[in-house]
Amino acid sequence: MKAISLWQPWASLVVLGEKQIETRSWDTGYRGPLLIHAAKRQNIHELIALCCDDIYKAALRRCFNIDADDIIVNALLEKMPLGCIIGKVDLVKTETSEMITAYRGTSTQELALGNYDPDRYGWHLENPVQFEHPVAYKGSQGFFEVPCEIIGDTLNLLEVQK
Repeated sequence: MKAISLWQPWASLVVLGEKQIETRSWDTGYRGPLLIHAAKRQNIHELIALCCDDIYKAALRRCFNIDADDIIVNALLEKMPLGCIIGKVDLVKTETSEMITAYRGTSTQELALGNYDPDRYGWHLENPVQFEHPVAYKGSQGFFEVPCEIIGDTLNLLEVQK
């Protein structure tokens, strides 16, 4: 199954449905299920900057159930899974960043959670699912394949719960 690595906290924001458009410098013709891998990379300075932004702070609080301003960074570092597959989404379409920003229905939160500079692409993601138990796996740049047997039990449990 196809997968893509995202840095945290964006990986968690995607599988929890807080971020529905993933912005990239490249387009893709791929449509279908996509596993979300939370990369091992963490940048404490970037995380501190995000926690100072009200829109990010609100989304992160909803995702990780964190209340106090002064401990949000430490709490996030403790709660964010890294180096594992944390869920899946369906990639349903892509558009240029110019098309997305011209559409008045795009939420302020969505615009704040992505990079909509010119000549970028927004991948529209639907049906987010966070796995109850993240699956340890080494990520990669771009799309990469994850053997079905690695996540088979997790996906089977999701099907049974439907």
